[in-house]
Amino acid sequence: MAHIFRTITLIIVLTAISAVVVGASLSSAGSSRPVGNPGGSRSIETRVRTTTPVVQTVSDVEPLIDVEPLTDVEQALVDWAKTRFAEAGLELPELAVRFDPSRELCRNAEGRYQHAQDGTGIVTICTPDFDTFAAQLTRRRTLLHEFGHAWDFANMSAENHDHLSGILGVDAWNDHDDGWEDRGVERFAETFVFALLDQPRRQLKVGLDCADLLSAFSTATGVTPLGPGLPSCAA
Repeated sequence: MAHIFRTITLIIVLTAISAVVVGASLSSAGSSRPVGNPGGSRSIETRVRTTTPVVQTVSDVEPLIDVEPLTDVEQALVDWAKTRFAEAGLELPELAVRFDPSRELCRNAEGRYQHAQDGTGIVTICTPDFDTFAAQLTRRRTLLHEFGHAWDFANMSAENHDHLSGILGVDAWNDHDDGWEDRGVERFAETFVFALLDQPRRQLKVGLDCADLLSAFSTATGVTPLGPGLPSCAA
């Protein structure tokens, strides 16, 4: 009889321990459920930002490429553009930069932004390599424009694009039925030329006023454009 009593007691103890363990597990798992507040029920907001980039000027995915070493002049231009972004507090993604004055790699455009299969952004600059102030200024503004595409691709979501489209006065972000200057993606890239170029004349390729350029850039980046001479919106 004493043996039976000990057995029943052991079963009761084990059952109590199991209940405690299961209860603790349920309490831990329940931390992801909505939490009630005095003002009403509200789910805990996840602070991890999700980004859904929209393909912009990336018309295709490039295979892995070997980028030729830059000349001293080219490297100085790239360093200058990266410094302008850094001075504004804007972080660029990993980029490979190449120059092709023949314009073949840019499909006869001044610049192009693409992605390689390893996820690296590729900026190609196809402006003339003349050793003149005008030629180097054009290269600087083209670098800022293409780096703007890279920053956009790495940081902006589809929802961000919808909001910016209204500020930039376009109906669609990257509709190829629209002219180049009427695409939100290109207008936004030009805001980086407006905001970061270190010359008073911005050489903008889109006909937007200063207020719209400033609003789009500041709304997206949260930073103030760099000088000199702002505002200056010569299209």
